[in-house]
Amino acid sequence: VAPILRRLARAETSGEEAEVIRELQEMTSDRADGARLMLGDLQRAFVSSDVRVRETAFAMAMQVLRSAPHLADRVVAAFLVALDHPDSEIARAALTLLPEIASLCRDHASELLEAGFRCAIGTVVGVESARIVGRAVAAVHLDFSNGKAHMPL
Repeated sequence: VAPILRRLARAETSGEEAEVIRELQEMTSDRADGARLMLGDLQRAFVSSDVRVRETAFAMAMQVLRSAPHLADRVVAAFLVALDHPDSEIARAALTLLPEIASLCRDHASELLEAGFRCAIGTVVGVESARIVGRAVAAVHLDFSNGKAHMPL
């Protein structure tokens, strides 16, 4: 994993960065320990101007949260930066994942929902944003009331 992390640090273009993140994701798909090593780079990847980098980083974050929930603090910290980002495309990409992140990170639900509301009101106002935040609230509510970690349809 170390050579891949070095390549990620040296990546000069977003295309190179996306390729390295995808490679790391494939390599660590069944091992939370390898994904954990990449968590330091998540914040940078979550706010990348390249949509491929962001999507791959978000997918990897979900993988980490499912396989190693004890690492939620680090993923949530990076995710909050993306939700509060001044670029509306980056904030919108993070906002679309809010229901799933809130469902997987119940201990951080209030912090996530507060940031989601700020994002929806501040940068991405619209009906779709309100629906996304509503789904996040519903997901957290279902998790607490039923003890299940699943998303409502």
